Amino acid sequence: MQLSVRLVPVGETTLVIALTGELDSTTRPVLAAFLDPLPRSQVKYVVVAASDLWFCDLNGLEQFAITHRAMQAKGGHLAVAEAQPPLRRLITLMTEHARPAIPVYVSMPEALADTDVEIYEMPAPPTPLSRHLPRLRNVPSVERDRPRARREPQHDEPGPAAPGQAIVQSRTLRPRTTREPQVTSGSDLASRTPALASVALAAGPVAQIVLDLSGNLALANARAEALFELDPRDVGRPFHDLEASYRPVELCSIIERARHELRPIELREVTWHRAGLPEGSVFDVSVVPLLASGSLVGMGIHFTEVTRHRRLRDELEQANRRLEQAYDELRRLNDALTARTSEVDDGPDSSRAR
Repeated sequence: MQLSVRLVPVGETTLVIALTGELDSTTRPVLAAFLDPLPRSQVKYVVVAASDLWFCDLNGLEQFAITHRAMQAKGGHLAVAEAQPPLRRLITLMTEHARPAIPVYVSMPEALADTDVEIYEMPAPPTPLSRHLPRLRNVPSVERDRPRARREPQHDEPGPAAPGQAIVQSRTLRPRTTREPQVTSGSDLASRTPALASVALAAGPVAQIVLDLSGNLALANARAEALFELDPRDVGRPFHDLEASYRPVELCSIIERARHELRPIELREVTWHRAGLPEGSVFDVSVVPLLASGSLVGMGIHFTEVTRHRRLRDELEQANRRLEQAYDELRRLNDALTARTSEVDDGPDSSRAR
Protein backbone atom coordinates (compact mmCIF):
# COMPACT_ATOMS: atom_id res chain seq x y z
CA MET A 1 0.00 0.00 0.00
CA GLN A 2 1.23 3.50 -0.82
CA LEU A 3 0.00 7.05 -0.51
CA SER A 4 1.15 10.09 -2.46
CA VAL A 5 0.50 13.53 -0.94
CA ARG A 6 0.69 16.80 -2.87
CA LEU A 7 0.17 20.22 -1.29
CA VAL A 8 -1.22 23.00 -3.49
CA PRO A 9 -1.63 26.41 -1.77
CA VAL A 10 -4.49 28.29 -3.47
CA GLY A 11 -4.84 31.20 -1.06
CA GLU A 12 -3.30 32.85 1.96
CA THR A 13 -5.22 30.58 4.37
CA THR A 14 -6.44 27.80 2.04
CA LEU A 15 -4.53 24.62 1.22
CA VAL A 16 -5.55 21.85 -1.19
CA ILE A 17 -4.18 18.38 -0.40
CA ALA A 18 -4.33 15.93 -3.31
CA LEU A 19 -4.20 12.28 -2.24
CA THR A 20 -3.38 9.36 -4.50
CA GLY A 21 -3.37 5.73 -3.37
CA GLU A 22 -4.69 4.07 -0.22
CA LEU A 23 -5.20 5.60 3.22
CA ASP A 24 -5.20 3.16 6.16
CA SER A 25 -3.32 2.48 9.37
CA THR A 26 -0.09 1.95 7.42
CA THR A 27 -0.14 5.19 5.44
CA ARG A 28 -1.87 7.36 8.04
CA PRO A 29 1.46 8.56 9.56
CA VAL A 30 2.44 9.91 6.13
CA LEU A 31 -0.71 12.05 5.99
CA ALA A 32 -0.44 13.00 9.67
CA ALA A 33 3.03 14.43 9.06
CA PHE A 34 1.41 17.01 6.76
CA LEU A 35 -1.84 17.65 8.66
CA ASP A 36 -0.67 17.83 12.29
CA PRO A 37 1.38 21.07 11.90
CA LEU A 38 -1.45 22.94 10.14
CA PRO A 39 -3.25 24.12 13.33
CA ARG A 40 -0.08 26.02 14.26
CA SER A 41 0.15 27.70 10.83
CA GLN A 42 -1.95 30.39 9.17
CA VAL A 43 -3.98 27.81 7.23
CA LYS A 44 -7.71 27.84 8.13
CA TYR A 45 -9.24 25.89 5.27
CA VAL A 46 -8.07 22.46 4.08
CA VAL A 47 -9.64 20.86 1.01
CA VAL A 48 -8.83 17.20 0.37
CA ALA A 49 -8.89 16.29 -3.33
CA ALA A 50 -9.93 12.64 -3.08
CA SER A 51 -10.69 11.77 -6.71
CA ASP A 52 -7.62 9.49 -6.86
CA LEU A 53 -7.97 8.09 -3.32
CA TRP A 54 -8.74 4.46 -4.08
CA PHE A 55 -9.27 3.27 -0.50
CA CYS A 56 -9.85 4.90 2.88
CA ASP A 57 -10.72 3.23 6.18
CA LEU A 58 -11.68 4.58 9.61
CA ASN A 59 -8.04 5.41 10.41
CA GLY A 60 -7.95 7.91 7.57
CA LEU A 61 -11.34 9.39 8.49
CA GLU A 62 -10.21 9.78 12.09
CA GLN A 63 -7.21 11.81 10.88
CA PHE A 64 -9.58 13.95 8.79
CA ALA A 65 -11.85 14.48 11.82
CA ILE A 66 -8.93 15.55 14.05
CA THR A 67 -7.80 18.16 11.53
CA HIS A 68 -11.41 19.27 10.92
CA ARG A 69 -11.94 19.99 14.62
CA ALA A 70 -8.62 21.86 14.80
CA MET A 71 -9.55 23.99 11.77
CA GLN A 72 -13.00 24.73 13.22
CA ALA A 73 -11.33 26.06 16.36
CA LYS A 74 -9.60 28.61 14.08
CA GLY A 75 -12.82 29.52 12.27
CA GLY A 76 -12.26 27.26 9.25
CA HIS A 77 -12.86 23.63 8.35
CA LEU A 78 -11.58 20.56 6.51
CA ALA A 79 -13.60 19.48 3.49
CA VAL A 80 -13.45 16.50 1.12
CA ALA A 81 -14.01 17.13 -2.59
CA GLU A 82 -14.50 14.78 -5.54
CA ALA A 83 -14.65 11.69 -3.32
CA GLN A 84 -15.63 8.30 -4.68
CA PRO A 85 -19.12 6.98 -3.72
CA PRO A 86 -17.79 4.42 -1.17
CA LEU A 87 -15.83 7.15 0.62
CA ARG A 88 -18.84 9.47 0.67
CA ARG A 89 -20.99 6.74 2.21
CA LEU A 90 -18.34 5.99 4.80
CA ILE A 91 -18.09 9.68 5.78
CA THR A 92 -21.88 9.88 6.03
CA LEU A 93 -22.05 6.82 8.29
CA MET A 94 -19.22 8.01 10.51
CA THR A 95 -20.54 11.55 10.96
CA GLU A 96 -24.18 10.53 11.28
CA HIS A 97 -23.95 10.35 15.08
CA ALA A 98 -20.85 12.52 15.53
CA ARG A 99 -20.38 16.24 15.42
CA PRO A 100 -19.01 18.20 13.75
CA ALA A 101 -19.67 16.59 10.37
CA ILE A 102 -17.01 16.75 7.67
CA PRO A 103 -18.26 18.71 4.64
CA VAL A 104 -18.31 16.72 1.40
CA TYR A 105 -18.49 18.40 -2.03
CA VAL A 106 -19.01 16.91 -5.46
CA SER A 107 -16.59 19.25 -7.22
CA MET A 108 -13.53 21.29 -6.30
CA PRO A 109 -15.07 24.70 -7.22
CA GLU A 110 -17.93 24.05 -4.78
CA ALA A 111 -15.44 23.23 -2.03
CA LEU A 112 -13.33 26.32 -2.72
CA ALA A 113 -16.44 28.50 -2.76
CA ASP A 114 -16.80 27.98 1.02
CA THR A 115 -13.22 29.12 1.69
CA ASP A 116 -11.49 32.48 1.44
CA VAL A 117 -10.48 31.89 -2.19
CA GLU A 118 -12.04 34.40 -4.54
CA ILE A 119 -13.20 32.88 -7.80
CA TYR A 120 -12.73 35.35 -10.62
CA GLU A 121 -14.60 34.94 -13.86
CA MET A 122 -12.74 35.58 -17.10
CA PRO A 123 -14.09 38.73 -18.76
CA ALA A 124 -15.82 38.20 -22.06
CA PRO A 125 -13.89 39.49 -25.07
CA PRO A 126 -15.12 42.89 -26.17
CA THR A 127 -17.43 42.94 -29.16
CA PRO A 128 -15.83 44.85 -32.01
CA LEU A 129 -17.77 47.90 -33.12
CA SER A 130 -18.94 48.01 -36.67
CA ARG A 131 -17.20 50.72 -38.61
CA HIS A 132 -17.75 52.17 -42.03
CA LEU A 133 -14.72 51.25 -44.04
CA PRO A 134 -13.78 53.52 -46.92
CA ARG A 135 -14.63 52.25 -50.34
CA LEU A 136 -11.86 52.10 -52.91
CA ARG A 137 -12.58 53.89 -56.11
CA ASN A 138 -11.88 52.30 -59.42
CA VAL A 139 -8.55 53.37 -60.80
CA PRO A 140 -7.31 53.12 -64.34
CA SER A 141 -5.96 49.85 -65.54
CA VAL A 142 -2.57 51.46 -65.96
CA GLU A 143 -2.38 52.04 -62.26
CA ARG A 144 -3.54 48.50 -61.52
CA ASP A 145 -0.93 46.99 -63.80
CA ARG A 146 1.90 49.10 -62.44
CA PRO A 147 4.19 46.97 -60.22
CA ARG A 148 3.87 47.86 -56.63
CA ALA A 149 6.90 49.02 -54.74
CA ARG A 150 7.92 46.63 -52.02
CA ARG A 151 7.41 48.10 -48.66
CA GLU A 152 10.24 47.49 -46.28
CA PRO A 153 9.19 46.46 -42.75
CA GLN A 154 9.71 49.10 -40.16
CA HIS A 155 11.35 48.08 -36.89
CA ASP A 156 9.99 50.38 -34.27
CA GLU A 157 11.39 50.52 -30.82
CA PRO A 158 9.08 48.84 -28.27
CA GLY A 159 7.30 51.43 -26.25
CA PRO A 160 5.16 51.30 -23.15
CA ALA A 161 1.84 49.52 -23.48
CA ALA A 162 -1.27 51.60 -23.70
CA PRO A 163 -3.09 52.11 -20.40
CA GLY A 164 -6.17 50.25 -21.62
CA GLN A 165 -4.12 47.30 -22.83
CA ALA A 166 -2.25 47.09 -19.51
CA ILE A 167 -5.53 47.04 -17.58
CA VAL A 168 -6.92 44.26 -19.77
CA GLN A 169 -3.74 42.21 -19.30
CA SER A 170 -3.80 42.65 -15.52
CA ARG A 171 -7.45 41.62 -15.36
CA THR A 172 -6.93 38.44 -17.36
CA LEU A 173 -3.70 37.45 -15.65
CA ARG A 174 -5.10 37.34 -12.11
CA PRO A 175 -7.98 34.89 -12.76
CA ARG A 176 -5.71 32.72 -14.88
CA THR A 177 -3.17 32.30 -12.09
CA THR A 178 -5.92 31.89 -9.47
CA ARG A 179 -8.13 29.38 -11.21
CA GLU A 180 -5.41 27.32 -12.91
CA PRO A 181 -2.78 26.46 -10.26
CA GLN A 182 0.28 24.76 -11.64
CA VAL A 183 0.78 21.18 -10.47
CA THR A 184 4.30 20.81 -9.16
CA SER A 185 6.34 17.90 -7.97
CA GLY A 186 7.20 17.22 -4.35
CA SER A 187 10.68 18.75 -4.62
CA ASP A 188 9.35 21.91 -6.32
CA LEU A 189 6.68 22.24 -3.66
CA ALA A 190 9.24 21.92 -0.88
CA SER A 191 11.32 24.65 -2.47
CA ARG A 192 8.27 26.92 -2.78
CA THR A 193 7.02 26.33 0.76
CA PRO A 194 10.12 25.46 2.82
CA ALA A 195 8.61 26.72 6.06
CA LEU A 196 5.56 24.45 5.82
CA ALA A 197 7.61 21.41 4.80
CA SER A 198 10.14 21.87 7.61
CA VAL A 199 7.47 22.47 10.25
CA ALA A 200 5.47 19.45 9.10
CA LEU A 201 8.49 17.19 9.38
CA ALA A 202 9.87 18.63 12.62
CA ALA A 203 6.53 18.39 14.46
CA GLY A 204 5.73 14.85 13.34
CA PRO A 205 4.23 12.57 16.01
CA VAL A 206 6.80 9.83 15.37
CA ALA A 207 10.51 9.73 14.63
CA GLN A 208 10.99 10.22 10.89
CA ILE A 209 14.03 9.98 8.64
CA VAL A 210 14.11 10.85 4.93
CA LEU A 211 16.72 9.49 2.51
CA ASP A 212 17.47 10.76 -0.97
CA LEU A 213 17.78 8.54 -4.03
CA SER A 214 21.49 8.04 -3.34
CA GLY A 215 20.79 6.56 0.09
CA ASN A 216 22.11 9.58 2.00
CA LEU A 217 20.43 11.21 4.98
CA ALA A 218 18.36 14.13 3.70
CA LEU A 219 16.09 15.07 6.62
CA ALA A 220 15.36 14.03 10.19
CA ASN A 221 12.81 15.48 12.58
CA ALA A 222 13.38 16.34 16.23
CA ARG A 223 12.22 12.95 17.54
CA ALA A 224 14.62 11.11 15.26
CA GLU A 225 17.52 13.39 16.23
CA ALA A 226 16.89 12.70 19.93
CA LEU A 227 16.38 8.96 19.43
CA PHE A 228 19.48 8.32 17.32
CA GLU A 229 21.64 11.24 18.55
CA LEU A 230 21.80 12.88 15.13
CA ASP A 231 23.06 16.40 14.46
CA PRO A 232 23.09 18.65 11.38
CA ARG A 233 26.54 17.39 10.39
CA ASP A 234 25.04 13.96 9.68
CA VAL A 235 22.93 15.34 6.83
CA GLY A 236 24.40 14.09 3.57
CA ARG A 237 26.15 11.08 5.12
CA PRO A 238 25.41 7.58 3.78
CA PHE A 239 22.62 6.03 5.81
CA HIS A 240 24.47 2.74 6.26
CA ASP A 241 27.13 4.62 8.29
CA LEU A 242 24.56 5.77 10.87
CA GLU A 243 23.37 3.87 13.93
CA ALA A 244 19.75 4.12 12.74
CA SER A 245 20.56 1.79 9.83
CA TYR A 246 21.04 -1.23 12.11
CA ARG A 247 19.31 -0.28 15.39
CA PRO A 248 16.75 -1.32 16.44
CA VAL A 249 16.81 -3.51 13.31
CA GLU A 250 18.93 -3.87 10.17
CA LEU A 251 17.19 -1.64 7.60
CA CYS A 252 19.43 -1.50 4.52
CA SER A 253 17.98 -4.66 2.97
CA ILE A 254 14.44 -3.60 3.91
CA ILE A 255 14.97 -0.21 2.23
CA GLU A 256 16.21 -1.84 -0.98
CA ARG A 257 13.22 -4.18 -1.01
CA ALA A 258 10.71 -1.35 -0.51
CA ARG A 259 12.46 0.71 -3.17
CA HIS A 260 12.37 -2.16 -5.65
CA GLU A 261 8.72 -3.11 -4.97
CA LEU A 262 7.52 0.53 -4.53
CA ARG A 263 5.36 -0.37 -1.54
CA PRO A 264 5.56 0.29 2.21
CA ILE A 265 7.04 -2.43 4.43
CA GLU A 266 6.21 -2.65 8.13
CA LEU A 267 8.11 -4.38 10.92
CA ARG A 268 5.93 -4.92 13.98
CA GLU A 269 7.09 -4.80 17.62
CA VAL A 270 10.85 -4.61 17.19
CA THR A 271 12.55 -4.62 20.61
CA TRP A 272 15.53 -2.35 21.19
CA HIS A 273 17.59 -2.76 24.38
CA ARG A 274 19.29 0.59 24.85
CA ALA A 275 22.07 1.27 27.31
CA GLY A 276 20.96 2.94 30.52
CA LEU A 277 17.37 1.74 30.34
CA PRO A 278 16.17 -1.11 32.57
CA GLU A 279 13.70 -2.39 29.99
CA GLY A 280 13.80 -2.61 26.24
CA SER A 281 11.82 -0.26 24.03
CA VAL A 282 9.44 -1.61 21.39
CA PHE A 283 9.00 0.06 17.99
CA ASP A 284 6.91 -0.39 14.86
CA VAL A 285 9.20 0.47 11.94
CA SER A 286 7.74 1.53 8.57
CA VAL A 287 9.75 2.01 5.37
CA VAL A 288 7.70 4.03 2.86
CA PRO A 289 8.69 4.99 -0.73
CA LEU A 290 8.16 8.74 -1.26
CA LEU A 291 6.49 9.40 -4.61
CA ALA A 292 5.88 12.70 -6.39
CA SER A 293 3.77 12.63 -9.55
CA GLY A 294 4.34 8.89 -9.78
CA SER A 295 8.14 9.12 -9.59
CA LEU A 296 10.30 7.96 -6.69
CA VAL A 297 12.02 10.92 -5.00
CA GLY A 298 13.27 9.30 -1.78
CA MET A 299 12.57 6.92 1.08
CA GLY A 300 10.87 7.66 4.39
CA ILE A 301 11.48 5.68 7.59
CA HIS A 302 9.09 5.99 10.56
CA PHE A 303 9.81 4.70 14.08
CA THR A 304 6.63 4.50 16.17
CA GLU A 305 7.24 3.59 19.82
CA VAL A 306 4.66 1.09 21.09
CA THR A 307 6.35 0.16 24.37
CA ARG A 308 3.36 1.27 26.45
CA HIS A 309 0.89 -0.64 24.27
CA ARG A 310 3.08 -3.76 24.46
CA ARG A 311 3.28 -3.46 28.26
CA LEU A 312 -0.49 -3.05 28.56
CA ARG A 313 -1.05 -6.06 26.33
CA ASP A 314 1.34 -8.19 28.40
CA GLU A 315 -0.42 -7.09 31.59
CA LEU A 316 -3.77 -7.95 30.03
CA GLU A 317 -2.52 -11.41 29.04
CA GLN A 318 -1.22 -12.01 32.58
CA ALA A 319 -4.54 -10.89 34.03
CA ASN A 320 -6.37 -13.26 31.69
CA ARG A 321 -4.12 -16.14 32.75
CA ARG A 322 -4.71 -15.39 36.43
CA LEU A 323 -8.43 -15.20 35.72
CA GLU A 324 -8.36 -18.59 34.01
CA GLN A 325 -6.46 -20.10 36.96
CA ALA A 326 -8.95 -18.63 39.40
CA TYR A 327 -11.80 -19.95 37.29
CA ASP A 328 -10.27 -23.47 37.27
CA GLU A 329 -9.79 -23.32 41.03
CA LEU A 330 -13.38 -22.15 41.50
CA ARG A 331 -14.65 -24.96 39.28
CA ARG A 332 -12.74 -27.56 41.33
CA LEU A 333 -14.15 -26.15 44.56
CA ASN A 334 -17.62 -26.19 43.07
CA ASP A 335 -17.23 -29.82 42.02
CA ALA A 336 -15.99 -30.79 45.49
CA LEU A 337 -18.86 -28.90 47.13
CA THR A 338 -21.37 -30.58 44.84
CA ALA A 339 -19.97 -34.01 45.68
CA ARG A 340 -20.03 -33.24 49.42
CA THR A 341 -23.62 -32.05 49.18
CA SER A 342 -24.61 -35.24 47.41
CA GLU A 343 -23.04 -37.34 50.20
CA VAL A 344 -24.90 -35.36 52.88
CA ASP A 345 -28.19 -35.71 51.02
CA ASP A 346 -27.72 -39.46 50.53
CA GLY A 347 -26.96 -40.11 54.25
CA PRO A 348 -30.48 -39.64 55.82
CA ASP A 349 -32.19 -41.37 52.92
CA SER A 350 -30.11 -44.49 53.37
CA SER A 351 -30.73 -44.58 57.14
CA ARG A 352 -34.52 -44.28 56.69
CA ALA A 353 -34.37 -47.03 54.11
CA ARG A 354 -32.75 -49.34 56.67
